[in-house]
Amino acid sequence: MMMSGTCSLRDLSIRQNVTGVKVRGKPEWRVKITNNCACVQLNVMLNCEGFRTVEKIDPTVLRISPAGCLLNNGQSVYGDPVQFNYAWDNQFEFTPLSSQIACRHYSCPTRPVGIPRWTEGGGPWAVLLELGHKLTIPVSTLHNPGQHC
Repeated sequence: MMMSGTCSLRDLSIRQNVTGVKVRGKPEWRVKITNNCACVQLNVMLNCEGFRTVEKIDPTVLRISPAGCLLNNGQSVYGDPVQFNYAWDNQFEFTPLSSQIACRHYSCPTRPVGIPRWTEGGGPWAVLLELGHKLTIPVSTLHNPGQHC
Protein backbone atom coordinates (compact mmCIF):
# COMPACT_ATOMS: atom_id res chain seq x y z
CA MET A 1 0.00 0.00 0.00
CA MET A 2 1.21 3.50 -0.68
CA MET A 3 1.73 5.42 2.54
CA SER A 4 1.83 8.97 1.21
CA GLY A 5 -0.25 10.12 4.20
CA THR A 6 2.74 9.51 6.46
CA CYS A 7 4.87 12.18 4.79
CA SER A 8 4.38 15.74 3.66
CA LEU A 9 6.24 18.81 2.48
CA ARG A 10 6.91 19.58 6.16
CA ASP A 11 9.38 16.67 6.06
CA LEU A 12 11.63 18.67 3.72
CA SER A 13 14.19 20.57 5.78
CA ILE A 14 15.80 23.57 4.06
CA ARG A 15 18.89 24.94 5.80
CA GLN A 16 21.10 27.76 4.59
CA ASN A 17 24.35 29.23 5.75
CA VAL A 18 26.86 31.77 4.50
CA THR A 19 30.01 30.08 3.15
CA GLY A 20 32.31 33.06 3.70
CA VAL A 21 33.09 33.24 -0.03
CA LYS A 22 32.29 36.35 -2.09
CA VAL A 23 31.09 35.94 -5.68
CA ARG A 24 31.18 39.20 -7.64
CA GLY A 25 31.09 41.06 -4.33
CA LYS A 26 28.05 39.20 -3.01
CA PRO A 27 28.01 36.67 -0.16
CA GLU A 28 27.67 33.03 -1.15
CA TRP A 29 24.96 30.94 0.49
CA ARG A 30 24.92 27.13 0.74
CA VAL A 31 21.47 25.52 0.65
CA LYS A 32 21.03 22.01 2.00
CA ILE A 33 17.68 20.27 1.49
CA THR A 34 17.02 17.07 3.42
CA ASN A 35 14.03 14.75 3.29
CA ASN A 36 13.33 13.68 6.89
CA CYS A 37 10.65 11.19 5.84
CA ALA A 38 11.13 7.45 5.44
CA CYS A 39 9.58 7.78 1.99
CA VAL A 40 11.07 9.10 -1.23
CA GLN A 41 9.97 12.55 -2.40
CA LEU A 42 10.11 13.08 -6.16
CA ASN A 43 9.50 16.09 -8.42
CA VAL A 44 10.08 18.48 -5.53
CA MET A 45 9.13 22.02 -6.54
CA LEU A 46 10.29 25.01 -4.51
CA ASN A 47 8.85 28.49 -4.52
CA CYS A 48 11.58 30.66 -5.99
CA GLU A 49 9.60 33.68 -7.15
CA GLY A 50 11.97 36.65 -7.01
CA PHE A 51 15.07 34.47 -6.55
CA ARG A 52 18.27 36.00 -7.95
CA THR A 53 21.89 34.89 -8.01
CA VAL A 54 25.14 35.94 -9.65
CA GLU A 55 26.51 32.42 -9.23
CA LYS A 56 25.63 29.75 -11.79
CA ILE A 57 23.59 26.84 -10.41
CA ASP A 58 23.68 23.45 -12.12
CA PRO A 59 20.16 23.10 -13.64
CA THR A 60 20.11 19.38 -12.79
CA VAL A 61 20.27 20.42 -9.12
CA LEU A 62 17.94 23.43 -9.29
CA ARG A 63 16.03 24.24 -12.49
CA ILE A 64 14.59 27.73 -12.24
CA SER A 65 11.34 28.47 -14.10
CA PRO A 66 8.41 30.88 -13.71
CA ALA A 67 6.32 28.04 -12.19
CA GLY A 68 8.91 27.33 -9.50
CA CYS A 69 12.23 25.59 -9.07
CA LEU A 70 12.51 21.87 -9.77
CA LEU A 71 14.92 20.22 -7.33
CA ASN A 72 17.34 17.44 -8.28
CA ASN A 73 16.03 17.22 -11.88
CA GLY A 74 12.80 15.70 -10.51
CA GLN A 75 14.69 12.71 -9.12
CA SER A 76 14.33 11.48 -5.56
CA VAL A 77 15.20 13.51 -2.52
CA TYR A 78 16.10 10.80 -0.04
CA GLY A 79 19.14 9.88 2.01
CA ASP A 80 21.87 12.34 1.09
CA PRO A 81 20.77 15.98 1.09
CA VAL A 82 20.53 17.95 -2.13
CA GLN A 83 22.88 20.94 -1.99
CA PHE A 84 23.63 23.98 -4.08
CA ASN A 85 25.22 27.40 -3.67
CA TYR A 86 24.03 30.80 -4.80
CA ALA A 87 25.32 34.33 -4.33
CA TRP A 88 23.18 37.35 -3.58
CA ASP A 89 23.04 40.22 -1.09
CA ASN A 90 20.40 38.56 1.08
CA GLN A 91 19.38 35.03 1.94
CA PHE A 92 16.42 33.84 -0.15
CA GLU A 93 13.65 31.98 1.65
CA PHE A 94 13.03 28.81 -0.39
CA THR A 95 9.81 27.01 0.51
CA PRO A 96 8.47 23.69 -0.81
CA LEU A 97 5.48 23.99 -3.14
CA SER A 98 4.82 20.38 -4.10
CA SER A 99 6.25 16.89 -4.38
CA GLN A 100 5.24 13.33 -5.18
CA ILE A 101 5.67 10.94 -2.28
CA ALA A 102 6.46 7.28 -2.90
CA CYS A 103 6.68 4.75 -0.09
CA ARG A 104 7.49 1.08 -0.15
CA HIS A 105 5.92 -1.34 2.23
CA TYR A 106 5.95 -5.08 2.07
CA SER A 107 5.77 -8.20 4.20
CA CYS A 108 8.28 -10.98 3.88
CA PRO A 109 8.06 -13.83 3.11
CA THR A 110 4.32 -13.65 2.36
CA ARG A 111 2.85 -10.71 0.51
CA PRO A 112 -0.89 -10.17 0.15
CA VAL A 113 -2.19 -9.31 -3.30
CA GLY A 114 -2.04 -5.58 -3.97
CA ILE A 115 0.97 -4.88 -1.72
CA PRO A 116 3.80 -3.53 -3.89
CA ARG A 117 7.08 -5.29 -4.40
CA TRP A 118 10.44 -4.02 -5.55
CA THR A 119 12.01 -5.57 -8.61
CA GLU A 120 15.35 -4.77 -10.10
CA GLY A 121 15.48 -3.29 -13.56
CA GLY A 122 18.45 -3.36 -15.90
CA GLY A 123 21.04 -1.14 -14.27
CA PRO A 124 20.90 0.95 -11.11
CA TRP A 125 17.11 1.32 -11.07
CA ALA A 126 14.26 -0.23 -9.13
CA VAL A 127 10.66 -0.41 -10.24
CA LEU A 128 7.84 -0.18 -7.74
CA LEU A 129 4.82 -2.13 -8.93
CA GLU A 130 1.53 -1.16 -7.30
CA LEU A 131 -1.87 -2.08 -8.64
CA GLY A 132 -0.74 -1.71 -12.23
CA HIS A 133 1.28 1.50 -11.74
CA LYS A 134 5.05 1.65 -12.19
CA LEU A 135 7.45 4.09 -10.56
CA THR A 136 11.10 3.85 -11.52
CA ILE A 137 13.61 5.29 -9.05
CA PRO A 138 17.35 4.87 -8.49
CA VAL A 139 18.25 1.82 -6.41
CA SER A 140 20.55 4.07 -4.39
CA THR A 141 17.43 5.70 -2.87
CA LEU A 142 16.26 2.46 -1.22
CA HIS A 143 16.96 1.66 2.43
CA ASN A 144 18.20 -1.85 1.63
CA PRO A 145 18.45 -2.17 -2.15
CA GLY A 146 19.85 -5.69 -1.92
CA GLN A 147 16.89 -7.06 0.05
CA HIS A 148 13.84 -7.99 -1.98
CA CYS A 149 10.83 -10.15 -1.23
